[in-house]
Amino acid sequence: MFKRGIRFTLVLVMAVMLVIAGCSSAGKSSNGESAATSGSKSVKIRLAHTWGGTDGKAGVFKQQLDEFRAAHPDIELVEEFAPGDELKTKLKVDMASGNTPDVFMYWAGESFMRPLIDGDVALNMADYFAASPSIKKEQWSQGAWDSTSVDGKAYLVPLEASKAFFLYNKEIFDKYQLQPPTTYEEFKQVSKVLRENGIIPLSMGSKGSNPGHWFFSAIATQFAGGVEAAEKLSTEHTFNADAFKKAAQIINEMKSLKVFPDDTVASGDWAPSVVPYNEGKAAMIFTLPWSLPNLSQEIKEKSELIHFPKMDGAVNDPASYTIGGYTMSLVISKASFEDPAKKEAVIALADAMLSDQMNAALAGAGMMPAKSLETAVGNLDPFAVKVYAFTNPYSVVPFTKSKLPGAKSTEVFNRSMDELFAGVVTPEDFIKKINEAVAGEKK
Repeated sequence: MFKRGIRFTLVLVMAVMLVIAGCSSAGKSSNGESAATSGSKSVKIRLAHTWGGTDGKAGVFKQQLDEFRAAHPDIELVEEFAPGDELKTKLKVDMASGNTPDVFMYWAGESFMRPLIDGDVALNMADYFAASPSIKKEQWSQGAWDSTSVDGKAYLVPLEASKAFFLYNKEIFDKYQLQPPTTYEEFKQVSKVLRENGIIPLSMGSKGSNPGHWFFSAIATQFAGGVEAAEKLSTEHTFNADAFKKAAQIINEMKSLKVFPDDTVASGDWAPSVVPYNEGKAAMIFTLPWSLPNLSQEIKEKSELIHFPKMDGAVNDPASYTIGGYTMSLVISKASFEDPAKKEAVIALADAMLSDQMNAALAGAGMMPAKSLETAVGNLDPFAVKVYAFTNPYSVVPFTKSKLPGAKSTEVFNRSMDELFAGVVTPEDFIKKINEAVAGEKK
């Protein structure tokens, strides 16, 4: 059914020791000397990323970067942090002014990467793999490359994998003698009881389309043609599929039934969407692995996993798949890589960012690594292990947004998704706006 389903390569093994292949050699040449410290002159390298602030990976990531600095005293590593989608805005400004960071994080997906490729900004990573002493393409599954390549070439290396999951607060459900919903009708009945008792049924909103667009995809892909319509967005340039229309109508109905928090923008984006659920003000949440560090220990102890409710008329069973794919990835500036003064330092930093050591450390902070590696269960949060085990049998369907044909249609999609969740646009106008934007990307 799903041609692009991926197999996650984080292998959970019951072991005392962390199994990390070559972690001590990351960023070093075969003779043990750092690739960036063979000369005496210091070189400045800029890294733009999103893993700071309130991101659950921030502390671990900072520690890993500090270790890199200690191991490479001749590299001046400058961090440029921007949260979430703000990184896109920052990079647009940087690229327009010819000031692109040397190494930066970015989102997988042709609609995101196309401007970087057409503008000759992103390095073909085949050149990096050929030059790196420790990182090779074969350390990622073929599914990772099938899902992230553009024009058959890798212009980024996926860092973070994702599988969406659905949680409910068992304590709240038990209090009101409710059963977790398996169908949309059951979901509406449960939501009615919860709202009558002052409980938000689902902690879900949309700000810049996050996390709402994942929820939209989880609904649209259940209907006939939903998966195929997304795959054809960049070739047929139409957003007029029946599956998209049905998803928009269902979200509009949910809004009218007060399923979501009253202010869906304030409760949008990743960290804010977790707050009502953490506080016990919301009974359910649909989210992704990067939200795991933001879930309180208290709420984890009350939470159970369930499949996404099956919509009326669904042809694809949400008990068999979820929305996911490869998201945050690493990009190298082509100009920096081709600069003799920077090349070795850029390789050293990329090697550290893509090392087993870095990936295993981030896995312990709630990230699903895209790279193939083994890590001990003891290194992971037990609730994360529970989530990974529950979602492991799922096939994976890419989120619709990743298939949009360009930056302009993505911008309209983001804005329109916020309006749909806020109830300020009809489902018909939602589809019309995005359809016109997608058609406008046709060359």
